[in-house]
Amino acid sequence: MQLYTINFLIIIFCSLFYSCEFKFSPNSLDPDCSKKISIKYNKDWLKSIEKKVGYKDHFKFFITGDPQQRPSDFNKIIKLAEQNKEVDFVVVLGDFTDFGKEVEFSWGCRVLEQLNKPVFVVIGNHDSTAFGEEIWRDVIGDFNFSFNYNRVHFVAYNWNLFDILAKKRPQRIQESIDFLKEAASTVVADKYVAFSHVPAFSGEFMTLYPTWSQSLQNTLWDYNYSYSFHGHGHHYEHETGIKRVPHHMVTSSTYGYSIATIYPNSINIENCNFDNICIPAQENVRYKKVE
Repeated sequence: MQLYTINFLIIIFCSLFYSCEFKFSPNSLDPDCSKKISIKYNKDWLKSIEKKVGYKDHFKFFITGDPQQRPSDFNKIIKLAEQNKEVDFVVVLGDFTDFGKEVEFSWGCRVLEQLNKPVFVVIGNHDSTAFGEEIWRDVIGDFNFSFNYNRVHFVAYNWNLFDILAKKRPQRIQESIDFLKEAASTVVADKYVAFSHVPAFSGEFMTLYPTWSQSLQNTLWDYNYSYSFHGHGHHYEHETGIKRVPHHMVTSSTYGYSIATIYPNSINIENCNFDNICIPAQENVRYKKVE
């Protein structure tokens, strides 16, 4: 029996005997996500925590990325974040989904809604495919956003050009650069820390878009950003350099996570595996996981 005939009989059966819910389109834009995933909800939550605990001389946050189509691994990582009582919030550095589909958003939301601490999800290039951007705006919020915590201003920006129309790219680039400049110019903070999925420093980006890449690097440097954090590469990478803001790439949630500790005069980063074995981030060394 052909598939459409089976589907038709199921619909008739439900219509006669039950109240059934159907989503007929694979491109439906209504994932099963609560407000706990939204940027606004988590900014308000983090602000209330800060008000309650006051200023701390150092704090930690949990970093993961690229959970796309691996909800079981993502679930393990988020459980580790929940169990870690030292981290104050969680950052997911993009590619929350693989194809920008409703069902993928539902999977990811289901995982993140377990958390009893704030979480901020940064948009990735895979999240921009299909109807992902529309779902993102409705469920999570803006592509560029910022928040304060403990005298540090965190700025997440959209640097995804690989999966959008070419004609949209110049505008997106300018919006993100302007957002980075404004955030560092109008908000008084001890430090400015940037988040994006795709790093400006990646070889592929510098090869394909050298002018835009240099413009972003100059912006981060000129506007006194202390660090930038990224996903996309599915490996750990840590680099500092002359006239370049230090950057750290976290591996995919299939392999591990990172912990950042911010002190008044420094930022320390550790890379960790599923056994919670952590090692200091190593300069100019790439690897997928901590053995």
